[in-house]
Amino acid sequence: MNNLVIDLFNKKIIYKKNTSIKLNYECLLSHPYLINNSVKFIYDKIKLLDYTHIIGIPGISSHISSILSYNHNIPLLIFNKDYVKGIKELNSKVILIIDTIDIGKHVSNYIHKLESNKIKIINILSLYKTNNNTIPFINNYKLVSLLTENNINKILSENININTYNYIKSKTINKINYLIKTKSSKLICECNLTNIKDIITKVDNIGKYIIALKICSNKIDNFCGNYGNALHKLSISHNFIIIDDIGVCNLKHINIENYKWCDVLTSYHNINIDFNLLYISNSVSDNNIILNKNFIGILGSFNHNYINISNTIYKTDELKNIILDNYDLVTLSSNLFEDKIIKYINSRLKND
Repeated sequence: MNNLVIDLFNKKIIYKKNTSIKLNYECLLSHPYLINNSVKFIYDKIKLLDYTHIIGIPGISSHISSILSYNHNIPLLIFNKDYVKGIKELNSKVILIIDTIDIGKHVSNYIHKLESNKIKIINILSLYKTNNNTIPFINNYKLVSLLTENNINKILSENININTYNYIKSKTINKINYLIKTKSSKLICECNLTNIKDIITKVDNIGKYIIALKICSNKIDNFCGNYGNALHKLSISHNFIIIDDIGVCNLKHINIENYKWCDVLTSYHNINIDFNLLYISNSVSDNNIILNKNFIGILGSFNHNYINISNTIYKTDELKNIILDNYDLVTLSSNLFEDKIIKYINSRLKND
């Protein structure tokens, strides 16, 4: 079970929202091996119960119920709008499989509809149970849960050393530090090209040298999700992160889902959200201490857990005047990416 929880967390299916644990079931649908592992644990939960049929509320629970039925030869009922389809035996005993249970109001509506179809619910299995009080709702049912909020927090804190969203931030910083050591480089490439084909050709040539690629997707001609996915594939192939320098200050004006292909978005202010992307800002502070005012001030402002990055260097004269040892990473314009300059910068950077 521990490995399942950790896998769900690493795939961003389990995530933190404020102080609560949430599950992204739509994302889970895209990971068949995680669904199959979940089904194994679910069957262990129900195999000794007294039941004749299973039924899942439409959605992820219906999908899992179908897999359970197929794998273990369990008679399946299907809920379609207000009607139940399948062979219903006299005195059948049904396990209802649901996604999340908190105070039970959402599920009670389905139970009333099932009972109107003369379906007798004996047990309820929830994929996830929050810490909300469910006692009034489950008085008449035996509730079994695959995952509980307390158990998830316990497993994550013991195995990943996390009990807050801060882990996502420190994880990104750890990756950057890892790349710095393994690639023996501290270079960020700022690519100002506007044609995606030119960008991909350029990045493919310099990808092995860089820790991060900095672009502004708003300035790339006809930029779309497919372009972002193409850059993401290059980042995996050459092992670097992608920074989209769009400088957001109000998330209400953008669809955050459109930026899943990148690792970092820049911001004008410290934006605290629950999402897989890490936000970097030039105006945040740690314990009221303002760090550098360059394009990135802080990556994850906790316990001085930040990366100090230089302003973009566009000319060789700027390169001569900058004190390279003051920065963890140096941002270099793509037109300056030449072997001599790369070697010069990396030779002068301190290795911690």
